[in-house]
Amino acid sequence: MIIEQKTWTKETSWSPDLSTQIGENADLIILFGSSSLIKEKCQFDQIKKVYPKARWIGCSTAGEIHGTSVSD
Repeated sequence: MIIEQKTWTKETSWSPDLSTQIGENADLIILFGSSSLIKEKCQFDQIKKVYPKARWIGCSTAGEIHGTSVSD
């Protein structure tokens, strides 16, 4: 199993950037984010271009966890 974790913020965009080794071979994308972010279509469009064959699941959250960091 190969796993990638990426974070998006208005200040830094994608970190690390959306370049990937998995690309078209990705099977599943799990998304977590604030409800306001989920309503913004442009991030979804970017992800679809990088992982065109993957299935998606996601939900809104009260905070995001990335590594050892938690943000609201």
